[in-house]
Amino acid sequence: MTIEYRVIPAPAKAVKAKGVRPENRFAHTVTAALNEMGREGWEYVRTETLPVEERSGLASKSINQQVLMVFRREVAPRAEVMVHARPDVAANEDAPASAAPVTASKGTEGLGAAAKSLFASRTAQAAPEDAPSLKATPGSDT
Repeated sequence: MTIEYRVIPAPAKAVKAKGVRPENRFAHTVTAALNEMGREGWEYVRTETLPVEERSGLASKSINQQVLMVFRREVAPRAEVMVHARPDVAANEDAPASAAPVTASKGTEGLGAAAKSLFASRTAQAAPEDAPSLKATPGSDT
């Protein structure tokens, strides 16, 4: 699996919430930010404080500290993302032959179509003698 990261600014001000005492407002605000990211599938990693150069006038600059919250989540490898990204291609009768659905191979019972397709492509790469041969068509360069 591949991991992707997302970094957001930490809350700078406490938000008022009904039933939350003033001394607990900031903790409630941070908790709400963490829960929102968690609902989107992001796992909290840590909070970082980093220097940022900012303009403080027309020609002057100053260095300030920026507090950032770091999150991560696992993402599918690129090949699987592409298989899931275009489910309509396999259903389209006008699609090129390379986009045709793959039939089940030995050991793929119970897998979805996308997993069977990925399995078939990896099997074809691993054992080229078992892969279907490609015939050149008249007028093609291959």
